[in-house]
Amino acid sequence: MTEALGQLAEAVTVHDTAGRLLYVNDAAVRLLGFGSARELLAAPPGALMAGARVFHPDGRPVDQADLPGRRVLEGEDADPLLVRWIAPDGGPLRWSVIKARALRDEHGDPVAAVNVIEDVTDVKEAELSQRLLAEAAQILASSMDHRSTLEHVAELAVPHLADWCGVDLVDEHGRIEQVAVAHVDPDRVSWGRELRRRYPVDPASDVGIAQVIRTGEVQLAQDITADLLAAAAQDPEHLALLQEVGFRSVLIVPLVAGARTVGALTLVLTSEARRYTPADVALAEELGRRAGTAVENARLFTERGRIAELLQASLLPDMLPPLAGWDTATLFRPAGDMNLVGGDFYDALPTEQGMLVCVGDVAGKGAVAAALTGRVRHALTSAVALGIGLPRALEHVNGLLLARPGESMCTIAAALLREDASGAHAVLCLAGHPPPVVVRASGGASFAPGHGTVLGAVPDPVAPPERIDLEPGDALVLFTDGVTDAGGEEERFGFDRLLACLGEAGTTAPEGLVAALERALAAFQHGPQRDDVAVLAVRRTPSGDPP
Repeated sequence: MTEALGQLAEAVTVHDTAGRLLYVNDAAVRLLGFGSARELLAAPPGALMAGARVFHPDGRPVDQADLPGRRVLEGEDADPLLVRWIAPDGGPLRWSVIKARALRDEHGDPVAAVNVIEDVTDVKEAELSQRLLAEAAQILASSMDHRSTLEHVAELAVPHLADWCGVDLVDEHGRIEQVAVAHVDPDRVSWGRELRRRYPVDPASDVGIAQVIRTGEVQLAQDITADLLAAAAQDPEHLALLQEVGFRSVLIVPLVAGARTVGALTLVLTSEARRYTPADVALAEELGRRAGTAVENARLFTERGRIAELLQASLLPDMLPPLAGWDTATLFRPAGDMNLVGGDFYDALPTEQGMLVCVGDVAGKGAVAAALTGRVRHALTSAVALGIGLPRALEHVNGLLLARPGESMCTIAAALLREDASGAHAVLCLAGHPPPVVVRASGGASFAPGHGTVLGAVPDPVAPPERIDLEPGDALVLFTDGVTDAGGEEERFGFDRLLACLGEAGTTAPEGLVAALERALAAFQHGPQRDDVAVLAVRRTPSGDPP
């Protein structure tokens, strides 16, 4: 039997009710760090627990009374006990499962306990590492706010990898900033932030975080000595604060994204029960790689978002220029929560032919439609500014659209506002677009006359000009079909509702007309906005008003 137990891979010990060891196999000698079975058997009762540091998985010290061997000798049923521990001679942290059975005399009383100690370090570390990396991956993929996600990663690393955890990033100017800190005692987090605020990292330092970021290499201080603390301190007060932290081991790994080091992950142990193992270092490096990649992805996402915003802003309709003798107001609401621009547009421009006002609707939505919108708007206004009449200017836009690959179509309502001996009037051309609403100062509203062909559909579009006489105070309201197609609970906003809204607004002032229409749309619309909306209202300045 003794020979068979000696061949087992698991450590086996037998002790009596007084705690004296009666038998140990070779695996127990190796696991507990002794030179021979004779040396181990000679150890006094309680010596192993006195020299070793044994902890429950949550970090609580294990008392001798908690051990399964002691419990079975007390007549209890003892479940297997999972512990993490460090041998009396030091060495790496180990994980073991301890099981025990009682040996009984002829009266059934327990006289000894047989303990089987299974070393599960590799399995447990792999399990914890995979769990940590899986949780970290979920956190890092949950948001493009890298500061928030790194705070969660720091909290995840505590207490599995560290008692303290800090995350630093380097910006484009080389400055190093702490973006996250976590501690097993949450009350110490603010203290840690204050320590860094008072003593920021010197990017030129040849030790610690700065060196790891600069070289991309791991730094491990397995045992923090007084000399190491003194070298890291910036002044005596700083040294006193570092000593108060209680550093035992420090591991700093780079946050790597491809060939770039974007920051560093600092892990600190303050407990005597733990030291960093090669497995810990490998795990921390992998966590650093994943966090670094997430930071870089978030940075690229933010940069691309900023560029997209700048590009969209450049495609927004410009603020209308002053039009002598005319008042204007506009409304622009692109469809989609993330869009600043869309396929609808408006514009106004003083030209030698008169004041050009227009609205248009390019097929599509969002930035893709907006890119074509910019070209259409520029082509139309440039042609009119060069003295080309409205019908020919629209033909020019039609040619531009037909020359593009695929189907690119657009509708436009454009008018030249003029004054001559007979009074003010608008010359209106419609290219497949809904007609504007004429709101009279004398009361009432009606749709302007006119019709025309959608641009980009046929080689020879039709857009005959129509004259609309305008008295002082009369207004012309140009709009896109996002207004009339706005969806309610059961029907669309429609042309009749639009005409009633503007006719009953009680004003012909452009600001008042646009505000009345916006309120009506908001009250009517059910669900998300499905199409872009653009409105341009222009009014002949009433008599007596300054031009």
